[in-house]
Amino acid sequence: MKNVHLQSESFFSNWTIQGLVNGFIAWLFGVTGPLLIVLNSAEIGGLSDSITTSWIFAIYVVGGLSTIGLSVYYKQPIAVAFSIPGAVLVGTTLLNHSFTDVLGAYVITSILLLLIAVTKSTSLFMNAIPLPIMMAMVSGVLLPFGLNIFMSVLEVPLINGATLIVFLLLTFYKALGRFIPPILGAIVVAFILLSIERPIKVESNSFALSTPEWFLPTFNISTISELTIPLLVTVIAIQNAQGITILNSIGYKSPVNALTTWSGLGSLVNSFFGGIQPVSLGR
Repeated sequence: MKNVHLQSESFFSNWTIQGLVNGFIAWLFGVTGPLLIVLNSAEIGGLSDSITTSWIFAIYVVGGLSTIGLSVYYKQPIAVAFSIPGAVLVGTTLLNHSFTDVLGAYVITSILLLLIAVTKSTSLFMNAIPLPIMMAMVSGVLLPFGLNIFMSVLEVPLINGATLIVFLLLTFYKALGRFIPPILGAIVVAFILLSIERPIKVESNSFALSTPEWFLPTFNISTISELTIPLLVTVIAIQNAQGITILNSIGYKSPVNALTTWSGLGSLVNSFFGGIQPVSLGR
């Protein structure tokens, strides 16, 4: 009993105020901006509400459980989430490929992730692709969203302009940013301005537990060849690489191949529930 008590004290001694705030900000970011990207991709692809609900269920449940399990097991702040560039990429892919074909491409991607992890080739894969090429691929996927930031300011100058200015101020003035994270400050300002200009109306809503659906992937060579390599690069060489670098920079020895293994397993599970996004280290 004494050992259990000591382990409990050691576990909760790491729960600092700053850590809780950082965790809250990470959660807040995960359920706002990236979720909108998922919904936008689902709309572009013409997915039904039930498919979209199952997709969201898969990526958040698998990501949340993986984050808790890996963080506790490895005693490191390992945040597992879905790939944001992957979500953007799938939206355009669904215009020309069927939903089940895209699922098949994600199954192949998951298997390749597992093979890379089993053969302990993760570091080799990270170093095989030149950094400028990796960054160019990500930039091409995310560029429209960056441009839309400024287009939104033209459409709604007061709200979107003030939100952008607050974010930039908190980003560049580090003294302020230490007390108020830029994302949180921007969200608070946007919420206040929206509440003033467009008062929130509370209407009666019904709530129910989401029900995930089971999907059988189909395999199309064209879809696989279009998606697999970009997704592998996104997971291993970009998102996981950045997460691993950050962990190592603050004194942790991150389990590189193990993280690739869990990315592959999580992505494989997601594929059968309509979660058409690879699992990777959150940013």
